[in-house]
Amino acid sequence: MSKDFIIEIGTEEIPAGFITQAVGAMNKKLETLLREHRCNFSSINSLGTPRRLTVIVERLDEEQDDIVTEVMGPSREKGFDTDGNPTKAAEGFARGQGVAVGELQVVETKKGAYLSVKKKIKGRKAVDLLREIAPPLIESIPFPKAMRWGDGEMAFARPIHWILSLYGSEVVPFTVGEIESGVFTRGHRFLKPKPVKVTSVKTYRDKLKAANVILDPEERRAIIRDGIEKAAREVGGSCIENLPLLEEVANLVEYPVVLR
Repeated sequence: MSKDFIIEIGTEEIPAGFITQAVGAMNKKLETLLREHRCNFSSINSLGTPRRLTVIVERLDEEQDDIVTEVMGPSREKGFDTDGNPTKAAEGFARGQGVAVGELQVVETKKGAYLSVKKKIKGRKAVDLLREIAPPLIESIPFPKAMRWGDGEMAFARPIHWILSLYGSEVVPFTVGEIESGVFTRGHRFLKPKPVKVTSVKTYRDKLKAANVILDPEERRAIIRDGIEKAAREVGGSCIENLPLLEEVANLVEYPVVLR
């Protein structure tokens, strides 16, 4: 079984020039952490606005993969006497690994024959792993400049006001600085400022859009580009596209509206 996972970091307005780098770093860091922890998933997508940085993992397995490890012990000569009986070395090795002496295997290596034991380690639940890796993920996001606020030691681009974190419909509980994760996001700062409850990753974007927040930077760029072209046509003019300026403006707003 698999479910979608989301983290949204809600902040005061992040400088436009910080956002693209931050969401890219989130994407790369989370992918690295999940693969290191043997977690299978279908995709990772990071998005951002001036007031939120979001990463969404689709179809993340409920448990990490099991793993089989091999632990090497003493040599066969030290583990068994000439009559083939186990010595204290073999008994101590087996006891230390939590197995019976009869479960020990003999493995041929370049240095000779050694005793070994294979152990299957059961994969942990995804929720437990996500709870552990989420704080270092957030704390590792790079910014050209970071700040501290209040009495805490947490440094970030701007003060964090909320954290949304869900695996399926279940909250992934953790704390960063003094902020506890939960089920609430917030809408546009002026148009829909009240908290918005999110019950699943699938409804997340729709609830943001209903609260006047366009999460996807590419969608915001398209709205601005189309709006400018339309405004220009209305007065018989044309638009000279400036891509760096378009990206900057798209990262300055959560709900773009073009005015002439």
